[in-house]
Amino acid sequence: MKTKTFILLLFLTVLSIGASAQGRMMPKLDKVTIFSKGAQVYRHKQVALQAGEQTLSFTGLSPYIDINSIQVKAGGNVTILGVSQRFVRPDSAMLTGQLRAAEAALKKAHNRLAEVKAKRTVMKSQLEMVKTNSSTAARTVATPLEAIKQLNQYYYDETMAINKRLIGLDEEEQQANHNVEKQQEVIDSLAGLNTKRLTVIDVKVDAPRASNANFTFVYYVNGASWYPTYELRSASTAAPLQLTYKANITQQTNEDWRNVPVTLSSANPNRSNVSPELKTYWLDYGLAAPTYDFGIDNNRISGTITDEEDNPVIGATIQVKGTTIGTVSDIDGHYTLTLPNGNRNVEASYIGMETQVKQATGNRLDFRMENSKLALEEVVVTGFASKDTKSNVKFTAPVIKADREVKAESIADENSMDVSSTAAKFGYEFEIGHPLTILSDNKPVSCQIGKYQLPTTYAYKGVPKIDKSAFLVADATGWNELNLIQGEATVFFDNSYVGKTILNPDQQSDTLHLAMGRDNGIHIERKLIKNNTSRRLLGSSKVQTMDWEISIRNARAEQVVISIYDQLPVSRNSSITVTPQELSGGQLDKLNGQVVWKLTLAPGEVKKLSLGYQVKYDKYHRLTIE
Repeated sequence: MKTKTFILLLFLTVLSIGASAQGRMMPKLDKVTIFSKGAQVYRHKQVALQAGEQTLSFTGLSPYIDINSIQVKAGGNVTILGVSQRFVRPDSAMLTGQLRAAEAALKKAHNRLAEVKAKRTVMKSQLEMVKTNSSTAARTVATPLEAIKQLNQYYYDETMAINKRLIGLDEEEQQANHNVEKQQEVIDSLAGLNTKRLTVIDVKVDAPRASNANFTFVYYVNGASWYPTYELRSASTAAPLQLTYKANITQQTNEDWRNVPVTLSSANPNRSNVSPELKTYWLDYGLAAPTYDFGIDNNRISGTITDEEDNPVIGATIQVKGTTIGTVSDIDGHYTLTLPNGNRNVEASYIGMETQVKQATGNRLDFRMENSKLALEEVVVTGFASKDTKSNVKFTAPVIKADREVKAESIADENSMDVSSTAAKFGYEFEIGHPLTILSDNKPVSCQIGKYQLPTTYAYKGVPKIDKSAFLVADATGWNELNLIQGEATVFFDNSYVGKTILNPDQQSDTLHLAMGRDNGIHIERKLIKNNTSRRLLGSSKVQTMDWEISIRNARAEQVVISIYDQLPVSRNSSITVTPQELSGGQLDKLNGQVVWKLTLAPGEVKKLSLGYQVKYDKYHRLTIE
């Protein structure tokens, strides 16, 4: 029992390291790179160090940090001996004091603003009084010329002095408003901390002498994301296509990112980086082909480690059996682990508990640990690294570096920010030229990446067998260098809202096909010509003839180009034969039965197409033909 108590105290001591030396310090936010899921955060802090070993505690950080991504570096001759992570909640008494001080500062800022406004009112009244006293129109006695000159000089001197003071008040009012906003932000931030759990990073260092050292932090955090949306606008089929590229950013990391440089990346560090490997394809009777889907997406699993009473186990080791791949559970007993190809056996272990091994069959794998029967005296607890550790500690983190810079011709727009677009090794990056404020409230922050004009040709597409509408399709070129990402697009045509479509640049063609919506100015009908439809017997076979008529009318005021798509049935039975009849010049693809007509229609023109075919089949079978 004594040994168990000793080990528990030792473990708690390790968790609480950082209370010594300096108090908790909040690193300054430098910049943020936001991925499609998650974000990489950069911070720094200048610290006055004493000579010798000491522990520094850096706080105010998100509780959703991936512990394996933390990178800490120290400038100068400082040696980092170890880095650990723990969770805290802000001290309520300290927060109450800070909140009261901030509220007092806000009240003072409001009073100063009211004082400035009162001065302005008084000065404007003085200005009106000077104008009244300087006027000669209301005087009953003629005013001598010398007196008029003196009045003019008095009016000039007084109005100039008052207007100068009013200009000074403009600056004072602007500063007072800024102070009010600043203090309100402080109050909002402190009020939000009451419910937030934060991360503390404890860094144990050895300094040869007292000095100032700059510490930099880079870490990956969950709870942030961004996605693109587009606006597609065209005035007519004779006009180019205007594409507006927007980014929508959200985050709920428990960190407020205020006035910070932001880079957007299309990369997703959560995706597995384990390249797949082929298995030998053994071929034999009754032997199935090898499969590769184990129900585990991206080779990543996660779960929770609990004890016999369902309490979270903090600091349990989770490891891929037979490898050095592993991680530890956090304060909630949660863990995430990447599996190598071909090994799904996962081992969980903890001091004083039985080691368990399970096979992962999905992305979720939980462990319920049981107390060990072994003596605890044989267990050794290890803490920080030795002094031989270099002056920086690195963990795996997603770092995206640009290979080349791509410049796209854009349209000047007052809503656009200065955005630098680059193609990186693992996607695209967009460096927003203006600092952004993104609060941890999961409310979208939208910014315009760019506005472009694309060379475009327009054509219509109709599939009257399914839908009688004509769909306008824009074929845009010159989009390859815009670093577009798949996303939803809002379509406007001829100054009207058309609807939504999907912009998908993941294609091999250099032409981007964009659906611009239905056009009610083109009317399409498809009907069966009953007089030409017949069914007859021919020996042991039945022969059925079908004849359809497709009518297209252009009610628009300009010429249009339209492609009409229809089909013939395709037989997959040797006893069934399909013979094309009249196709009105349509191009038939014999593999899939698709027939395409490419037509040009003048304003008001009507064209009619025929689609005829004959089907021969066994008379003893029923066959549905349309």
